Amino acid sequence: MLLVHCLPLQTLVVILQREWSTYGRNLLPGEGAAMAAYIAEGKRIPRRGEIGLTSEEIQKFEEVGFVMSGT
Repeated sequence: MLLVHCLPLQTLVVILQREWSTYGRNLLPGEGAAMAAYIAEGKRIPRRGEIGLTSEEIQKFEEVGFVMSGT
């Protein structure tokens, strides 16, 4: 298990790009790179139930008191 909360952002991005690029059948082509790009931009990856919402829309829901999946 990778402990990500104590790593500098750039280090985390490099690790995720390397790790997710080798997950083979667990991710579709390009998914790992897309996740790493979200993290590099300081965005959080949408969870189940949040698909179709932008990071900004999710944040607005959270700011008014909604508890989003996994938050």
